[in-house]
Amino acid sequence: MARWLAGIAAVILLITGSVLAFQGDSEGSALPAAPTPRLASATAVPLSAIPNPPEADPKSKEQRRFERSDKNEDGRISLAELTEPRRKAFVKLDSSSDGRLSLKNGPTVPSTSSRAPMRTRASG
Repeated sequence: MARWLAGIAAVILLITGSVLAFQGDSEGSALPAAPTPRLASATAVPLSAIPNPPEADPKSKEQRRFERSDKNEDGRISLAELTEPRRKAFVKLDSSSDGRLSLKNGPTVPSTSSRAPMRTRASG
């Protein structure tokens, strides 16, 4: 029964919307004239010339990234060149110097007290 009522209500709304859309009078209402600009002055103020913009780097993003990684500038990136920046960051985080990162290594790991406790799914 509810489906029938919903269907009837939808049909009534569609008929009402189409009647209102076709009765709209877009020709009858004219727009008023645009107001005169307040900031435009009668005498034109000469603008100063724009200086030459800086030249863009002709190298692509990939070429610049490659050159940053190629430390010895031989045109090739070795594994050592690729992993060295990460190795330095790892050494900074490894305060116990055991070659492993853990929660005991220092305050660089965010504390769990500010996070909401994890919910576990009950097995059943």
